[in-house]
Amino acid sequence: MTSAKHGAIPLYRMWNGNDHFYTADLREVESVSVNIPSYKLEPHPGYVFPTQIEGTIPLHRLYYPWGGDHFYTCDDVEKARCVAGGWHNEGHVGFVFPA
Repeated sequence: MTSAKHGAIPLYRMWNGNDHFYTADLREVESVSVNIPSYKLEPHPGYVFPTQIEGTIPLHRLYYPWGGDHFYTCDDVEKARCVAGGWHNEGHVGFVFPA
């Protein structure tokens, strides 16, 4: 979603030269900026819903600590495969309409 509608909030994107980090939590943006200053805020790519509304699905965030990489998916099977492969489930970034 490229514009705020019906309670959608900005999705923030940060980049450290190797990894994109997405969050809808401005406090998390501020914390990452202070604690991991290599991440720089980029223009936000769109919007997510902070709570699930009819027709939306969770956008999951996973982290692979041995590679320092984040991965995002809306697919629960793909998420489960990643977790089985050593990725850490960091919860969901927000809720989106399926493509």
